[in-house]
Amino acid sequence: MFKINHIRNHLLVRLMCETGARINEIANICVCDIKLKEKAILLSWSKTTPRPVFFTPETAIYLGKHLETSFPNPEKDSFKKVFPGKNMIYKIIDSMLKDLGLKTKGDGRGPHTLFVIMWQLICAIILGWILTMLPVYWATRKKQ
Repeated sequence: MFKINHIRNHLLVRLMCETGARINEIANICVCDIKLKEKAILLSWSKTTPRPVFFTPETAIYLGKHLETSFPNPEKDSFKKVFPGKNMIYKIIDSMLKDLGLKTKGDGRGPHTLFVIMWQLICAIILGWILTMLPVYWATRKKQ
């Protein structure tokens, strides 16, 4: 459904996962808010206080490509929004969840499902790390 803007949509999800930004914050990012060299974005439309968020070098590559193709004149386009509005972002995430088989029509799951899956993955990674480090901790503690 959204294959034309695949890079933009991929970037949108990467930024939400890497920065923890809310959908409304992502929807209100302007070209001038992005600092590619510093790998940072100023979220000025924040539910809390305006704050900078940081992203990975790989995301910087995607973001640079998206900005070059969608906003060829940075000075003229500086106050244009980088991503579509909040409602369209919900539709994009909904479509991605369906493509991944994580949502079916009428099941009530929506964009929040992405965040639940992301947190489950993070918790599993942390728990896995703790379980691998626990024997090391006990082994070194017994030697002391």
